[in-house]
Amino acid sequence: MTSKACGVAALALAAGVASAQVIAFDTADDSAYDAGWADGSNGGFGYGGWSFQTEANGGFAGRFLAGAGGGASNSVNGSGRAWALFANNGPGLERSTAFRGINASSLGQAGTSLEITLEHGGIATGGLVGVALRTGNIDASAGDYSAGALTQFYFEGGDGNYTVADASGETDTGAGFTFDGVRVRFVFTGGGMFNLEVDRFFTETGDFDTITTTGLSLAGAGPIESIAVFNDDGGDAGGLNDDAYFNNLTVTVPAPGAAGLVVLSGVLAARRRR
Repeated sequence: MTSKACGVAALALAAGVASAQVIAFDTADDSAYDAGWADGSNGGFGYGGWSFQTEANGGFAGRFLAGAGGGASNSVNGSGRAWALFANNGPGLERSTAFRGINASSLGQAGTSLEITLEHGGIATGGLVGVALRTGNIDASAGDYSAGALTQFYFEGGDGNYTVADASGETDTGAGFTFDGVRVRFVFTGGGMFNLEVDRFFTETGDFDTITTTGLSLAGAGPIESIAVFNDDGGDAGGLNDDAYFNNLTVTVPAPGAAGLVVLSGVLAARRRR
């Protein structure tokens, strides 16, 4: 079930952040990336180093750090940079994927969450850009973002809205495409279940709205051990607008004494679904 909210959602988000403890965080602005987004680079805390795979197939595929004016909006590149993947302008299938282990064994338990910001331009029909949460960390090829995938969030070229994939298949989130980027939050409710919150940014006003999809379930019983961000044949013309940008990778757990708030939020969510 999907719902939309604006001002009230912002207040609820602030309350949620206040009752959460960050156990893993990284941003493209970290000094670990001053020399570039390199294989094995590892900024922030709570994660393993990055690894990468590309498939150019006569086109172009790779990665870079996007600085100011480098294609990403201020909603995603923070104070200056974002991680960027390109895959475009070839006769075949071009892919670029970044993989990373998550050193947070409690992720997936009730009250935990993972969020990341994502932005992209117009995506070629049938192309995909997005993020996958996975068990294991298989990274032998660019297509391995789906290996061990427990859930995926992505935009498919030709669609109007973002999609979430879980144990039941694909679900239209109702969150429409925006050039200004989104903040995606997987909020786990226990027992392999989770809700998906998508904050759509509006750069001109500095505001956002929130679209929530509830009652989702992980596609497997394995622990969440890695994340993959991907650009799967997203561009057909090349250029910055065809690229995918990511930033602000964050894992939270309930702060000490916040368990009651987690239970209360679950009760309120259940009441809203009636």
